[in-house]
Parts: sequence; C-alpha cells; structure tokens
Amino acid sequence: MCIDSIDPKWLQAVATSLSAIAAICAAAAAVFNFRLAKSIQNDAKADELLVLGEISHPELKTRQHTLSVVQISIFNKSKRKAYISGITFSGQDGKPIEVKWSDEIDDCGNPVGRSNRIGIVDTVTIYARPIDGRDVDYARIEISHSFPKSPEVIVFDPYAEFVDAFVSDRSKS
Repeated sequence: MCIDSIDPKWLQAVATSLSAIAAICAAAAAVFNFRLAKSIQNDAKADELLVLGEISHPELKTRQHTLSVVQISIFNKSKRKAYISGITFSGQDGKPIEVKWSDEIDDCGNPVGRSNRIGIVDTVTIYARPIDGRDVDYARIEISHSFPKSPEVIVFDPYAEFVDAFVSDRSKS
C-alpha cells in the first residue's frame, strides 16, 4: 500500500482520534495521581498527635516568683515536626490573660527568647507567665499548633486536684 493512496481526511480523522484518546488517558492519570497524593497526605496526617503533660509551677531560684509561672510539657507523637504557634490563657471569669511564653526562662521565671513559634520534634517544655506578674492559681490554656486540628485545651486548677483527692479519700472511708 502506498502512502499516496491514503485519503488525507482519513489520516486527519485518525490523528484527531488518537489525540482525543491521549487526552482522556492523561486526564485519567491526573485524577489517579491527585487521589494518590491526597491518600498519602491523609496517611501522613493520621498520626499527628500532641500529648500535653501535667501543668505545674517550676522550681525557681527565687521562690517568690514560682507561683507566677507555669510549665507544660508537650510531647509530639507524630513523625513530623510540630510547631506551637500560640498560647492563650483565660482566668476563671473567662477573660483572657496576656502572657509571655517561651521554651526557656531565666532564674526569676521570665520567658526568654522567641515567643511566637516553637518547633517540637519529640518533646518540649513551654513556660508561660502573665505579663502583669500575678500568681497563676487557675488558667484555661489553649495551645495553637501546626497540626490542622483545633487547639489543645488544658485547665490548670491545683485546688480542684486537692478537692478531688479529698473527696476520693472520704468516699473510701
């Protein structure tokens, strides 16, 4: 068969059909790649977990400052690095308390260094102190982080622990 004997319109129709089939295959591959990437991303995010430890007052060289500082241990159970991006304190009345926070403090309990973004690979201890230096005897603490879940919330109320222990001891008798 000679190439000169083939109708040019037929060749054009075949070429158009092959182009359309190639475009459909490319679109199907793009959809498959998107779904695969989304699945991999969801699997990577499935293990995103921060665990908050007990809140306590740290031991400081200047004891009179101890009650105005709280420390929180935060454990990253993810394979990815997490970032703490904000800490919000609220008092018993629900009003916000302005605090300075960091992963380091000086001898008087003043947070030192950065206070806007702290990375966590395994564990970190965060220190927070009200700007006005008042003692912290109750606080509702929200910790904002880089994982896409809502902020972690923890309540510091040492008197509630005492009352719970007292009530449980009385119920045993």
